[in-house]
Amino acid sequence: MFNYFKNRRRRRAIQESLSEEQSKFIQKNFDFYAKLSLNQQQRLRDLICILLLEKKFIACGGLKMTDEVKLTIAAFACFLHLGFPHDHLYPYLHSIYVYPHAYRTKVRRLVAGNFVLEGEEVRLGESWHKAFVVLAWDQIKMEVQSIHEGHNVVLHEFAHQLDQESGQMNGTPDLEESARFAVWGRVLSPLFLHLRDEVRKHHPTLVDRYGSTNEAEFFAVLTETFFGKPRQLKKTYPEAYRLLQEFYGQDPILYC
Repeated sequence: MFNYFKNRRRRRAIQESLSEEQSKFIQKNFDFYAKLSLNQQQRLRDLICILLLEKKFIACGGLKMTDEVKLTIAAFACFLHLGFPHDHLYPYLHSIYVYPHAYRTKVRRLVAGNFVLEGEEVRLGESWHKAFVVLAWDQIKMEVQSIHEGHNVVLHEFAHQLDQESGQMNGTPDLEESARFAVWGRVLSPLFLHLRDEVRKHHPTLVDRYGSTNEAEFFAVLTETFFGKPRQLKKTYPEAYRLLQEFYGQDPILYC
């Protein structure tokens, strides 16, 4: 019964569709849109309608929440789902908090001797235990103008959301079939260790150095590279490219 009402609400939202003005925000701030097929564009608009219906956008730090803010974030978030054969769109996600700029958050770390170190960090985005995503709008605006540089905070944080759907944020999303987990580990684990080694040696890297932090950050950063620098990724790490191509059901080289 719950699914019946949910699907009915979704159908109504899709039928109402996006206004011409709302569509202009997507075309302006989502560079990939013009490169998509007509069917892909329609599916993306449908997914955006669903996300706007089911997730709360909450303005923080003095930000004025506008259609442009919501639609820009929704476009990139739904883009990750574009090649999926289902519409269970971030089922655990509840709210998206948006600050006007980088924000400060309190952190607690366990250090040597079981001491807890408390402090603050300046962040551009984060993903909280499936239910929340936090983003900085000025960072988003800057990155939509340079999407092909391989950095996008929305793709990064929503990749974390996909990662957590497996039950924990460990760099391995829900792959659905058990056989795919072995291939995932065989291909990406050595690549992660290679990145850590290159960072320790202070060598330049295709995948952003932040990906060497842990496996979860590696998956999120690799996702940014996959969509932002697909040709370079395919040339340098062809197996990793094919793996992400299979997972996301997309070939970003077609959007270049």
